[in-house]
Order: sequence, then structure tokens, then C-alpha cells
Amino acid sequence: MIASTQIKDFFGLRIDKVPGEFLPRIQTLIQKAGTFSAEQTMVAVASLAVIVACMRFAPKLPGAIVVLFGATLVQTLLQLPVETIGTRFGGIPSGLPHIQFPAFRGSLIFTLLSPAITVAMLGAIESLLSAVVADRMTNDRHNPNTELFGQGIANIVSPMFGGLPATGAIARDYHGMPLALEAALQDKDIVLIIFYIQDFHARTSLTFACWPRSIDRGSIRPSSRSSSPSSEAFFRITRSTYPFNRF
Repeated sequence: MIASTQIKDFFGLRIDKVPGEFLPRIQTLIQKAGTFSAEQTMVAVASLAVIVACMRFAPKLPGAIVVLFGATLVQTLLQLPVETIGTRFGGIPSGLPHIQFPAFRGSLIFTLLSPAITVAMLGAIESLLSAVVADRMTNDRHNPNTELFGQGIANIVSPMFGGLPATGAIARDYHGMPLALEAALQDKDIVLIIFYIQDFHARTSLTFACWPRSIDRGSIRPSSRSSSPSSEAFFRITRSTYPFNRF
């Protein structure tokens, strides 16, 4: 279902608004299949091929970074008729965002109540699962209350600066670095983009950011045959969160 949200940008389909529900989304994608962009599709396929090649033949080479700068450089030189960050969003701000307090609208309480609970529930589950995996990788033990309390505060403050709700992720722990150091390095990259190369990065094709995050099949098959508590929890959580994707 996540992959279905990426098809529009991968093929450059001309759709003003993609439906949020799964079945209407698929119907709209099928109806608009003839509006695909050959140039954008070629960029997406070529970029994906480079990333797969790096994973297969040069696993230590960050294929995503190679494609990020390579595809953006090609777009800068050739000016291909593809949608970029700049054409979709008007570019990248050249400074830090200003704090803005949202206006309170009582009429939206019941409208937003259901999606807010859904986002909070799924975010909590994903963060705690990431923390459990991180514990095994770092021989540490997390505090669930601290994890969720910190995430809650961050997600309350972040929208005041134009941010979106986020969850804990395992990507930072995977490199074996301390979380604070890894976060600082990623923040450095964001500052570099905002203050120095925002014009260059604004030419990045949207196809680069549209590939779905998936689970390796080889990692699922052993889990499905395993009777460990973690495998059982994985499938229970999958079944419990699946209905929230709203058919």
C-alpha cells in the first residue's frame, strides 16, 4: 500500500490529487496511466538501477547519495522536462523556519480526532519496535515511557516550525554510531543544504524520493517459520495495524 503512493511520482503521472484511500487511489492511477512522462520514468528507472547495482556490487558505496547528486547534476545540465523539488514546492528555503502557532479551530476536533489517534498509535508502535531492535544491536535497554514522552513533545513542537509527525527509526542505529553523534551528522547535512546548496538541491527530481520502503523477503521468510516472541509480535502488530490503512 505504501508503494501505491509512490507510483504517481515514479512515472510522472498527471494527477492533481491522489486519493488517500487505497482502492480509489488504485482506480485513479489506472485511469491516468496514459499520462505518464517518458523522461521522468527513465530517470526513475535509471536511478533505481544505480542504487540496486551499488547494493549488489559495491555495498559500501552509498548508492542513494550517488544518485542524489548524480541525477541532480544531470538535471542541472540537461534541463529535462521532469518534476523537481523546485517545480513542485517552489524550491528549498534558504534559512531556518520561523515559529508559527496554529490557529485553534474547534470545528476540526472531531474531523481530526480519528487520524490523530491513528498516527499516534502507529507512531508509538513503530518507535517502540525500533527501540527493541536497537537494544539488541547496542546491548542496551530503552525506557518506553521516555521514548514516547520525547516523541510526543517533538511532534507537538515540530509543526510550529513546519514539521510533520515522525517516529523513531532504526536507520541511525544500524551504523553503530551513538545516536547523538549520528543525529548531529544528519543535522549538519540539513544545514549544509539549507544554507549553501539549496538551489542545486531544488533541481532534484521527485522520482528520487518516491521509491517505497520495503522489507527484504529473505528477512520475512525466516521470521514466519520462527516461534520466537519477536516473530509473533511482528505478525500480531502487522495484523493490528493493517486495518488502519483504510480500504
